Amino acid sequence: MPNEPLQGVLARLDTVIDKARKTRDRRGFFAALYRRVTREVADRIRNGRFDRPEDVARAVLFLCSAMSAHVTGQVLRVDGGQLMA
Repeated sequence: MPNEPLQGVLARLDTVIDKARKTRDRRGFFAALYRRVTREVADRIRNGRFDRPEDVARAVLFLCSAMSAHVTGQVLRVDGGQLMA
């Protein structure tokens, strides 16, 4: 069924909301949850980190330079290898 992944996400979200309601230090709870989710997502990226503005700026600089004179009709993905992971 197409909604099975969504149902799993909603079930986990219900669990998180329920736990947050029972936790006195909600700010600390959500900060820890954010760190955990960020770490899990970064682990799935081949480079092991999120993109930085400098990464995109280097790609733009390359495309604006003479080094890319022979590059046409291409998509330059600046994602740290996220699709490969």
